[in-house]
Amino acid sequence: MMSRIRLVLLGVLAVFAVSAIASASASALEFYKCVKVAAGTGTFNDSHCNEAGGSKEYAHELLAELLEILSKGTEKFTLGGELLKVKVEISCENEHGTGSIHNGKVKVDLPEGSPEEVLTGLGLVTNEFTLCKVETPAGCQVKEPIIAESLIQLSTVGAIPYVLFSPDDAVNSTNKTFVKITLEGCIIAGTYSVTGMAAGKAENETSSVGFTKGAPNNKLKFGGNEATFTGKSQVTAKSNGDLVKIL
Repeated sequence: MMSRIRLVLLGVLAVFAVSAIASASASALEFYKCVKVAAGTGTFNDSHCNEAGGSKEYAHELLAELLEILSKGTEKFTLGGELLKVKVEISCENEHGTGSIHNGKVKVDLPEGSPEEVLTGLGLVTNEFTLCKVETPAGCQVKEPIIAESLIQLSTVGAIPYVLFSPDDAVNSTNKTFVKITLEGCIIAGTYSVTGMAAGKAENETSSVGFTKGAPNNKLKFGGNEATFTGKSQVTAKSNGDLVKIL
């Protein structure tokens, strides 16, 4: 059986890629699935819940089960920053992620300091980066694989949906570190922490999550200094063993 899962704005049963409604502040996103119902009792005419009206034999149903998340890099990932006053850029050709996500209540991470608890998509994910090299400075090598353990949360900024990645407290409970990166063979050889939060834009049309420079993806630090993080992954999921596409 093939299921269809979409990210839907809290309180608005509309696919954000088609007709999202959001304020200028952050909102939560939830996972819904498109299910068949008795003709005339639903909202949509098609099994993807794209076309409103018609037979009205399909509707959104809030996802209750756990989703297994899988990701694979489709664009090179790059981490940039400054260490010991030296510009550093590390790129990785391969990314592979595994984890799970569900709907749960949590205080939203954006905007910062928001006291409100909302129902949203939450989860845990492990991302592994390989075929990495130090683009600058010359002579450096980076120890592989680079493995990041993260808590993930679905959110929006305005009408734009994001997947927020934060350090997993169960793995790094004291220093809020995603990962420690070791550089060898050059003037800045040493081990440096990556901390903070990364925000990847969720794109339903391509089932992908992409990271670009600038807000809200501007809260990472590398060795205590501001960092940039870019790249893109294709995301699929499984629900009760059935392959799911996040559209």
